[in-house]
Amino acid sequence: MNSISFSPHEYGLHLACASSDGKISILSQSENSEWTSQAFTAHQTGCNSVSWCPSAQSSSLLSLNFKNSETSSVEVG
Repeated sequence: MNSISFSPHEYGLHLACASSDGKISILSQSENSEWTSQAFTAHQTGCNSVSWCPSAQSSSLLSLNFKNSETSSVEVG
């Protein structure tokens, strides 16, 4: 593991991990306190760091769906 980062608290308990094999892993705690893990290849030569975007600003709407690994953002105004 080269880097870890917890998500902003507004998104729930999620931990992102970057590793030398180029994969990013997302560990998430569900409502019943079970942990799930998702991993995907981000780079072929390894990942040195990982971070989350700041929590949503008042001028945007942000929707996260960790079950389907989808993120969408819409600017307002």
